[in-house]
Amino acid sequence: MNTTSNHKTFIVMWDMTGVESVIDASALSSEDTFNRLVGKKSNVFGSLLMRLLLRARVNNQRHYEIYSIKVDDNIGEDDVKQMFEDAPQNAADTIRKLGTKIFSDRANTKKQVIV
Repeated sequence: MNTTSNHKTFIVMWDMTGVESVIDASALSSEDTFNRLVGKKSNVFGSLLMRLLLRARVNNQRHYEIYSIKVDDNIGEDDVKQMFEDAPQNAADTIRKLGTKIFSDRANTKKQVIV
């Protein structure tokens, strides 16, 4: 029986100007697990996620969004970054649709008085 996973999870963070971070959460989770198995305290993933959330909350004028998304193993961080470079709106819409929202301070243009 093949027990290897055929997907991995990325944490993707972007703001109004484009993608800022694409992080392989599966790798960080594996690192945490290994460190715990050898007796080390480790929360690399949790610590990184807290830093991203803090950055998003402190810089609220940038309207950050943070999502997790499962992708096939053959998709890498550079592929996700390239998707945002090639078609940023499509990339954001796709991740919003297929991913899981962690944080969103998405700008609402309907609230704007002056455009």
